[in-house]
Amino acid sequence: MCKRWVHNPVPWLAVILASVIPAWGQVEIGNDWSLNLNGNLGYAYNGAVDNGVSSHGQGLLGNASLRGSFYNPNFMNFSVAPYFGRQQDNNVYGSLGDSSGVSAGMNLFGGSHFPVGIVYARGYNQTSQFGLPSSTVGLEQTGDTQILGLSWSELLSGLPTLSVNYTIGDSGNQIVGIPGQDTQDNKTLSMLSTYHIDGFNLSGGFIHRDIHTSFNELLTGGELPVYSGNSGNDFHVSASHPLPLSGGCSTS
Repeated sequence: MCKRWVHNPVPWLAVILASVIPAWGQVEIGNDWSLNLNGNLGYAYNGAVDNGVSSHGQGLLGNASLRGSFYNPNFMNFSVAPYFGRQQDNNVYGSLGDSSGVSAGMNLFGGSHFPVGIVYARGYNQTSQFGLPSSTVGLEQTGDTQILGLSWSELLSGLPTLSVNYTIGDSGNQIVGIPGQDTQDNKTLSMLSTYHIDGFNLSGGFIHRDIHTSFNELLTGGELPVYSGNSGNDFHVSASHPLPLSGGCSTS
């Protein structure tokens, strides 16, 4: 068995090459599903010597992208894109960094008068420092973020258009070994309408934002966390009309 492996190395060589070069593929499932997958895997190294002090760094990163559609891309299309990365640096002190996450989106009824969109993303990160001057301990921090967005539009001929977007997100950071963490959550609602009549381009919009933040007592220098909240509304209206020959005028 081992002898046959030695005399037939091509499959194993292909596996090795596939791990260090971009990969892709396309698949059709029946007459309705279409899928396309590609990805990358990379390695990076850097080194330097400055005044007799050497520093070195290396990193590994990778990402993938899956895109597809069902029945017709205008009916439903989607994408999923995971990623990861790791970076290590060594000089006067050492540091490590890790990150990973995924983003995804879906569009429905793109060829109709009422398209719908959905997006979601989530990410994690972790950083560590060790060997700090005048310190016998290291420092490690973790964080994560996520966001969800929904959109809907009305695109009827002869009527004003209307687009509505709603987004919610949150993020958090924590120093390992210390109680509490910094957090923020936000919500945003936006609406936009456009209309064209008698040569005039009209548009109007509304945006509502709601943000809440919590700060760790370590950063504020107090004994308790600090909470803050803020919300606001923005309105805008604009109108424009082309001038004869060339040029234009607008007001908002």
